[in-house]
Amino acid sequence: MFKQKYKELPVIPENVAYIIKQAKKGDYKLGWVFNATYLGLWRVSVGNWIRTHADTVARAWLDGYVVEEDK
Repeated sequence: MFKQKYKELPVIPENVAYIIKQAKKGDYKLGWVFNATYLGLWRVSVGNWIRTHADTVARAWLDGYVVEEDK
């Protein structure tokens, strides 16, 4: 059941993927990303997406991700 639920990587927007990539490159932790979100360091649209999809961001951080295609 676990593998069925989590077999596909989460799909995230490009700007969120950029934040994850840069945070990992800078050796920051996932908690820092969430803290920066609540402090308002990101654009409002990005911060809102991260707050609304916190579980997806955490999975993307841990398991990898697929960048959302442009519409």
